[in-house]
This record gives sequence, structure tokens and C-alpha cells, in this order.
Amino acid sequence: MFSLRQKLVVAITLLIMLILGTAAFFFVREKQQGVVQDAYYAAKSFAEIQSDPIVDDYEQYWLQKSSIPFTQRVQDALKKSDVISVVRIYSFSGEILYDSSVDKNQPYAGKPRLEKDPATLSQIQSKFLSVQTEGGDIAFMTRAQSGDVQFVDRTGKPASPLDISQKLANIVISSHDQYAVLYSISYDALSTRINDIRDRMVVLAIFGMLLGIFFAWIFASRIAGSIQSLVGGAAEIAKGDFTYRTNIHTGDELEVLGSAFNTMAEEVDKRTKNIVYQERVTKELELAAKIQTEILPRKLPMIPALDISAGIIPAEEVGGDCYDFLEVHDGKMVFYLGDVTGHGVPAGIMVSVANAIMYYLAQKMPILQTMIEANTVIKAKSANNMFMTLAMLQWDDPAKKLTYVNAGHEPLLVYATAKKTVDEVHGGGMALGMVPDNSKLLKEMTVGFEVGDCLVIYSDGLPECWKDEKENFGMGRLKKAVADYADLPSALAIRNAILSEIKQFAGTYKQMDDMTIIVIKRKG
Repeated sequence: MFSLRQKLVVAITLLIMLILGTAAFFFVREKQQGVVQDAYYAAKSFAEIQSDPIVDDYEQYWLQKSSIPFTQRVQDALKKSDVISVVRIYSFSGEILYDSSVDKNQPYAGKPRLEKDPATLSQIQSKFLSVQTEGGDIAFMTRAQSGDVQFVDRTGKPASPLDISQKLANIVISSHDQYAVLYSISYDALSTRINDIRDRMVVLAIFGMLLGIFFAWIFASRIAGSIQSLVGGAAEIAKGDFTYRTNIHTGDELEVLGSAFNTMAEEVDKRTKNIVYQERVTKELELAAKIQTEILPRKLPMIPALDISAGIIPAEEVGGDCYDFLEVHDGKMVFYLGDVTGHGVPAGIMVSVANAIMYYLAQKMPILQTMIEANTVIKAKSANNMFMTLAMLQWDDPAKKLTYVNAGHEPLLVYATAKKTVDEVHGGGMALGMVPDNSKLLKEMTVGFEVGDCLVIYSDGLPECWKDEKENFGMGRLKKAVADYADLPSALAIRNAILSEIKQFAGTYKQMDDMTIIVIKRKG
């Protein structure tokens, strides 16, 4: 004969094992399904956001033999995703132009590498975004006029939807009408997360079981009601209701057990909400970075007398630098480079506002008045600790005249080809947004800019780029770099050479600020 105490101990032990095991099973299974689905959406979102910038950098850096900025950009992009392991750029003929797992320091120089897998080749040669599952199934996708994702076959006809519970092998998206970018997908990081969750659930289950046995044996006659409360709570947790709390007031260890259960539920609830919040913030930052990238000029102006190149390397997903080129009237072009205090989301918002203000004002009034009016708006609509340095120039093509207004920005660097010297052009002024009225602090000046001369506008992220905690690039090195490379045949080559030297100087040290540069070389 078994005593009631023994029966209760056995029954409670089995019940706790069953409930916690069931909760762990459903929780882990749900997480496994969720991870696969999240990987699909994360990979698709990553491909749609990163493909064009990666191809842009491929053309601007990799094809120009400037491998360091390009490989750094690719590695930075891969660090943002837990599921993307390899990036390949293909031509539509199936030739591998770049493979992040192989091409580390310089472009491939051997025989052409061709994709041999017919299934993957069909993805590369399709204009639609496509995914291939680990089972070999391929699905092509496009967006309907409503904006919803529509599954099609290679010819564009409607097809059956993809079962997103399947694991993916790759995702392919076309870019710039002449490239296809393939992303290989790995679930290693996500599997590690699932294993960690499973281990924690096992530890919690064992803890709960042992604690239940101990108190059941000591206080068998008093635990029936308390156990019912714990059973009910475990069942709710198994359903995903992490807000459930037990209500045990026995004045002994059972009350402690109930409190421990509540603490566990609260911690699981917090961790679950934190994961959801972090994923939401990550996606919002990716979206903000995409929006900010789209604000930058997609095409540089074509002016016979000028050769122009520009670029920006943000320190975070969302940067605080901006630039633009605005064709106004009578053969005049306004261009500017601005730097908002700090970086990240607040700076990115102010950059967007400043871009809109400059776009509107510069086409209606001279650049000096534009800077005065812009200061009024920025001061009234931004926080007291937010301000923006800005250098604005105007090129009068018929008169071949360059004028300049500076609002607390870094001095221009002008390479005079006749003298082979680099001069700093200081415009003075005060950053926009610091005082209500800056009309008496700004002045418009003419910059000497002859045929063959080279003009460099930049943000402070270039001279203040650090190689360690003690030494930065500095104005001396920047002026020397301009002098060394100003005679290169194009503005793009000059820009790439300067940025490459700065990145080589910094090495692997973390980039602390956005780096933006505009290079203009006068041709005629």
C-alpha cells in the first residue's frame, strides 16, 4: 500500500513533468516554426534593401580596384543579418562576378566562373525575386499593383504560394537591369538560439520538478490547492499567456514556490517582449536607412565644365550627413554638404528635414538667403542641442564662377593645378540652428576655381577618422591625400583614392562618425 503522501508525490511529480514538458515542447516547436518564418522575411527584406547599395558599391569600388571599401561594406551588411552567410553577384549570363566567401582582398582574375546548377541559373536569369528551398523547390515573386506579394512562374504567370515553413537555400534578386545578387542562407545562428531556449526550458522543468517533489513530501496535506494553482499557471504558460500569475499565500515554502513560478513567468514575458521589440527596432532601422539612402541624389549632374563625384559612408544604419546637387536656373547649379550633430535616428530625421528645406529654398533664392531662411526653420523646428554645419556652393556655368557660403562647416580644400598646392578656404559662419538669426554671421564669397583645379568638400568624419584611441587621420594627411591624388583623370578616381587611404589608415578600428565627400574637378 502506498500512502497518500507517496501517491501525491508520484502524482505531482508526473504532473509537473507532463505540464512543463508539454509547455517546453509547444514553446520550442512554436519558436522553431517562427524562426524559419522569420528567416524567410528577414532574408527577403535584407535582399530587397541591400541589393542595390551592394551593386552600387560593386561598381564604384570593386570595379575600380578599390576593394577595401567594398569588402568592408559587404561584411558590414552581412553582420546585420543572422541568416545571410554568402553574397554573390552574377551577370545575367550566369558568370560569378563576386563571391564574398572567396573574393576577399581583390577581384577574381582567373577564367570566368560560371554557375553550373540549372535551377540556380534559372533564378539568376529571371527578372523576378526568387527563393530556392533546401528541398530544391523554386518560387518566383513580384508585387501586385496593390503592393501585395504575388507568386509567379518564370514567365510571370500566377503560381502557387510558397510554403514559408520550409527552410531556404538561397534568395536571388535582380539589380540595375544587368546583375543578379544571390544570398546563401544559413540557419546556424538561429539553430543555436533554439538550442539555448530548449536548454533553458529543460533546466526550468527540472528545477520545478525537484522543488515540487520536496514540498509535496513535506506538506502533502496542504499542497492540493496550491498545486492546482501551479497546474493552472503552467497550462496558461504552455498556451503562451505569460501574464498569468499564481496566488498562493500559505506562509511557507509553497508560497515561495508560487513566487518563483511568478518570477519565471514574468522573466519569460519580459524576454519575449524584448525579442519582439528588438526585432521591430531592427526592421525600423533598416527601413530608415533605406529611406535616407533614397533621399541622396541617385544621379550626379552632367555639366560639361565639371567632373563630379560624391559618396557617403555612414557610421551606423542611419547617418547624420547629407549632400545634394540642385540645378536651379540660367545654367546655375547649387550643391551642398551638411553634417548634423551626432548620428543615428535623431540625426537622420534632422537630415531629412534639412534636405527638404534646402530643396525648396535653393530654387527660389540666392544661396546666402537660402542659408538664412534655412537657419530660421531649423532653429524653430529642432531641439536646442541639435544643429547642422553646412557648406553650400553655386556654380554659374555661363560665367564660369564659383561662389560659396559656409555655416560653421569644415574649410574647402582647393587644389590649384598651376601651383600644385592645396589651399584651405575658410568661410566662417555659425552652424544652422544655433541662433535665431544668422544673417550677420554669414557671407558669400567667390572661390578661385580654374581649369584643372580640384575642389574637395567633406564632413569632419574624414579628418577625425581614428586608427586607435590616440591618433586620427588629421587635416595634414587629408591635404596631402588631396595633393597626391588631385591629378588623377576623374573625380571618381580621386574620391575613391582618398577614401581608400582613410580606410587603410583606420584598419579594423570602429568608425566613429559618418564620412561624406564631394570631389569636383574643373574640365573647362
